Amino acid sequence: MYLNCEIKIPVIKGKVFRQTIKGITYIYYEYDREYLPEKKYNKPKRTAIGKCCKNDPGMMIPNENYLKFFPETDIPEESGCERSSCLRIGAYLVIKKIMEDYKLINMIKEIIGQDSGLFLDLVAYSLITKNNAGQYYPDYTYNHPLFTKRMRLYSDAKISDFLREVTIEQSAAFLNE
Repeated sequence: MYLNCEIKIPVIKGKVFRQTIKGITYIYYEYDREYLPEKKYNKPKRTAIGKCCKNDPGMMIPNENYLKFFPETDIPEESGCERSSCLRIGAYLVIKKIMEDYKLINMIKEIIGQDSGLFLDLVAYSLITKNNAGQYYPDYTYNHPLFTKRMRLYSDAKISDFLREVTIEQSAAFLNE
């Protein structure tokens, strides 16, 4: 899922590459290299971090991978209407109050770290919709308030990546608390 903003293409010598596929120029970031001893050369590991803007070749439209590899970058406010003008806040307030009373918000921040807001959003999503299918989470975020920083909207791919990164140790630490 591409973000609805334009940013400058990072300039990192030997790490950022352009590749044109079917008339669209994608920006790739090389995050690692794997040495293949049988072939005696390095194989680069690359992932797409965005696509080049048509009107300005120095700018790109970032995707979720860009946020993963460049988390310190300030993303400009997204233009357009990404959220409903009427948020359904009732259940959110009840869940937030319960989480605050049981001190779950601080506990999750210590265990999960940076993505603790996303974890809390997934908890609220599961409780409110009585569903745990990640592909419907973006639809839920359209008209519900979120615990993530600046109520950032994430794609179902980000949800899958996040759930895959939650370790057994983090689960055990949560249960022990």
